[in-house]
Amino acid sequence: MAQGKSTREGKLCKGVKFRIDPSKEQEEIIQRHFDGVCLVWNYANALRIQRKEDHQTLKESDYYYTVIQNIPGNEWMKTLSSSALAQEAKRYKKRYDWMWEEYKKTGRINPPRFKKPEDPRNSYTIQVQHCHSSKPQGGGAYIDWGTSTVYVSKVGRIKAKLHRRFKGEITFATISRTKTGKYYISFTVYLDRKPPQLPKTGKAIGIDIGVKDRMVTSDGTIYPNERIRAKYNRELVLLQRKMARSDIEFKKRREEAIKNGTWVETGEKHSKTWYKHHKKFLAIHEKITEIRKDIAHKRSAELVRENDLICVEKLKVKNMLRKGKKNSAKKRGLHRNIADVAPALLLYDLKYKAKERGKEVQEVGQNYPSTQICNNYGERTGPKGIGELGVREWVCSNCHAHNHRDHNAANNILDEGIRLHEEEKLRKEGKLPKPKTKKQKRKEQQNDYSKCS
Repeated sequence: MAQGKSTREGKLCKGVKFRIDPSKEQEEIIQRHFDGVCLVWNYANALRIQRKEDHQTLKESDYYYTVIQNIPGNEWMKTLSSSALAQEAKRYKKRYDWMWEEYKKTGRINPPRFKKPEDPRNSYTIQVQHCHSSKPQGGGAYIDWGTSTVYVSKVGRIKAKLHRRFKGEITFATISRTKTGKYYISFTVYLDRKPPQLPKTGKAIGIDIGVKDRMVTSDGTIYPNERIRAKYNRELVLLQRKMARSDIEFKKRREEAIKNGTWVETGEKHSKTWYKHHKKFLAIHEKITEIRKDIAHKRSAELVRENDLICVEKLKVKNMLRKGKKNSAKKRGLHRNIADVAPALLLYDLKYKAKERGKEVQEVGQNYPSTQICNNYGERTGPKGIGELGVREWVCSNCHAHNHRDHNAANNILDEGIRLHEEEKLRKEGKLPKPKTKKQKRKEQQNDYSKCS
């Protein structure tokens, strides 16, 4: 189940995902839906660019699915689910509005991109009406627990691995396909009952997420980094070499056939051998992803079960993985190791599990120098910067305490997290004023400058 949020009469909204096994005919119908939603998105994006050149505004009614269906050559779209096409138009509108919101915040425009019809990874969403998980009926899609099947409009009954039962109202259904050709269906559900709250333990813990070790906690527990990518790196390298060789051979055969006049254009960019190796390559990457997800779920569930307050450092993983101009070769290796740990996935799982089970997660600011401060003395005497990442243990120059880098950082994160948590409590009670926003600070600075002038 995915992260939940409380809406619609206080019910918990969650996502439930099942593996499905469609027949060949159903796969063709699903593929036509993928092509249809791709056409709606690309038509809206092309219209946006045209309106921009003509200095006109883009309206949602201009690219609604009924407009696209009436274009000559698009009659086949009338056989598709109208809900899927309508949801794609809404999705584009949401992405278009987000573009302008980001522009107001950052000053940068990040416009929507065109979708590729040949992309092996695709999805479409339909709206479900009057459907409850306990009854095999509803408009758009429903679940039949007795026959282990899922009904989807225009597709029919599909065999599914219904590994987890739930009770609630289904509002949306999304059919997706991975790069390896696996099909899944995800339901947006408003659960009838909230998950049971875990018993209080009275414990608080600080967590330092690292690269050498996946996590080190303030109580001294070390969760080692499994280095999943490194275990499969040899297989990936060999497959990439085979793909490169088959590509070279394919190009040679094509050039010879063109010279002899025997070449028949099929539209294939690579040989059959290349596609065979590429399928194995994608399967290994998918396996690595699933292992990372599994580890994140298990570690986060353990921490939420054993502690009431979990203090973590607020990380901007996207910025951590950004390419740098200096020491690019060194940073490339560091980026690979950070991605292997998947800190964003772990923090995401921690937050939603704690929220559901009645526990709390307190984030500490990313600029807080948890590694540099000696937890015993309270001053910055520890290793600093990326250049001293190799310093795993150090002795404080003032109190002469022997500190383990990550354990010391976890203790500092715990202390700072408890302090921030107590401050938030006092603010809720009205005993402390709310922190000033950026706008308020900016206004104060402007007033100070005006006084000086």
